[in-house]
Amino acid sequence: MPNWKRIVVGDAFRLPSRDFNYYRDFFLFWPFLIFTILGLVNLITPDHAHTALGMKCLALGALAILLARERLILFLGALGFCAIRFLIVLLITGDWSALLALLATAIPVIWSVFVLSDYKPSYEWSNKLSVIDVVLSVSSLGFTLVVFSWIQR
Repeated sequence: MPNWKRIVVGDAFRLPSRDFNYYRDFFLFWPFLIFTILGLVNLITPDHAHTALGMKCLALGALAILLARERLILFLGALGFCAIRFLIVLLITGDWSALLALLATAIPVIWSVFVLSDYKPSYEWSNKLSVIDVVLSVSSLGFTLVVFSWIQR
């Protein structure tokens, strides 16, 4: 007799990893990415109020990367995300500054794929996306937005 619960639900609620470091790094991706981008954007504006906010955001981004176990994966994931965003901007607008930003972010990501092809993280990395991953990612994004609205005051 087939197990219908396994057929319908599958392994959606199975933990992708038993290691706490995996979940911590997965949670820290959004705070690192968003705070670093917001910090850099606010630092290049001429207004001093934005400069203070940029310094706070960069400090939180640095704290997020320092708390992570696999900093290389977190950093390259953020660079890859930015490269994809710059590619979309380049295709839509055709702006040359987007091309320069795309080259600055995509070249290190492509280079790392070839150089670090035999890299093994210190914990088990799942290839499947589970419900736990989605909940953790959404809660991380929500936490990041709450902290940003708190430091913006």
